[in-house]
Amino acid sequence: PINELSESMNDLSKSIDSKDIINSNDEIGELSKSYNLMKNKIKDQMEIIIEEKEKVEELQKVSREFFNNATHELKTPLTAIRGYSQMLQDENFEDEFVLRAVERIEEESIKMNKLVEKLLMISREEALVQVYSEEVNINKMTKRIIEAFHNQIRDRGYNISLSEKAEIKIIVIKEEVESVLTNLIENSLKYSTTKDINIEIGIDEGKGHFKIYNGVDKIKDEIKDILLEPFIKGDNKDRQISSSGLGLYICKRLCEKNNFNIYYNLEKDYIEFVVKFDKN
Repeated sequence: PINELSESMNDLSKSIDSKDIINSNDEIGELSKSYNLMKNKIKDQMEIIIEEKEKVEELQKVSREFFNNATHELKTPLTAIRGYSQMLQDENFEDEFVLRAVERIEEESIKMNKLVEKLLMISREEALVQVYSEEVNINKMTKRIIEAFHNQIRDRGYNISLSEKAEIKIIVIKEEVESVLTNLIENSLKYSTTKDINIEIGIDEGKGHFKIYNGVDKIKDEIKDILLEPFIKGDNKDRQISSSGLGLYICKRLCEKNNFNIYYNLEKDYIEFVVKFDKN
């Protein structure tokens, strides 16, 4: 009986389907009864856990599929609306109201399209997609992103000062770190109250960092501690730039995924966002 009990225990360590022990009328029999009860309780609990896990996984799958389908369905009509509005802008309308209406359709479709793209990015980040890391030069990437915003920077009279105190190279998923830096720079362009926006790339305590610093309007007390949460928007009502309130949240999620540290410092009329990552 002892050997049988030992074999069953060994089987239990590998599978919950180990066999029951045949009871005998002695002390070993009492131990066998207790063992059988314990084993069957474990089996019942494991079956419940497995069933619940499968339900959760199925729910997550359905949610992701719904989210992806919904956002893709939104993009299709938006693309058509924007296309038609661009065609209408080529017409020589004399009515000022019609001209402004066509421009507004274009502006709002662009705004909505950006929102859908950000929602899609979040849904892709939630999904289990196989991606590959590569070496990324933060300095070169930052310069490319600044160049991509050239027209906006010029039109609004901004001066971007880039201080390179070190060259930072990290092994990361390129699209993810690019999204973080793009959203932080775009956020400064939306909310800066000063013409000067300062960016610094360097190393602190063996870790590379990206810092961006600019003036900002007074941030309401109810949101100043939760700027990295979804749909939190500051006041840029005097600027013709729309905001979905998802940019900083995307930064937070992607930084968490890549084990980066992102935080911000508020000091009177200025705000500084900092991303710290290991230097590879």
